[in-house]
Amino acid sequence: PAFAVRSGEIQGAVGFTPRSGGGLTQIANGAGYSLVAAFSVELWLKTISQHPTKGLVFVNQRTIDGNANVDIGLEDGKVVVRLLKAASYTTITSAALYPTNTWFKLTVTYDGTTCKIYFNKDVDANTGTLAANLDAATGNQSSHVFGSISGGASNFYIGLISEMRVWNVALSASQIAANLYFRRGKNLGLLSYYKTSDDT
Repeated sequence: PAFAVRSGEIQGAVGFTPRSGGGLTQIANGAGYSLVAAFSVELWLKTISQHPTKGLVFVNQRTIDGNANVDIGLEDGKVVVRLLKAASYTTITSAALYPTNTWFKLTVTYDGTTCKIYFNKDVDANTGTLAANLDAATGNQSSHVFGSISGGASNFYIGLISEMRVWNVALSASQIAANLYFRRGKNLGLLSYYKTSDDT
């Protein structure tokens, strides 16, 4: 996609660097943001390099206890997803390496049982299976955090993020392919849509 250059943005995207305090971390708080059953997270990424330690691109942070019931990161050239169920994390690591120095769309879906990772429109060979729903926060209060853990203390992502979308449904492969260049509009199940540029 073509991105416009504007103040505070890098080619229409948000830039993330290792910065104490998380000055470039994007956070949204609110009821109903807790990802418990089916969900999908879509992000356009352009990484600077393969992260030797985990750089978090998305965290669903529970307000009640500060724990994350979903986190998505990049580590040793692969995508790493952690899902919290019964106070224990299940980790899914992609079989494929993510591309560097080029834009790609990363999508993670969970249908209440199976977690899948997609690069652009192609599903990764590795999947994860969990029984029933993830651990929820009391009152369904959660935050969506981008670029590091909440507060920006560690696990910094280095690169650009654009067009961040969170759904409360598990998108199908055909929907993910159709969303490859989607930039505007409301779709059923779209929980939050973080635009980094208002230009087409």
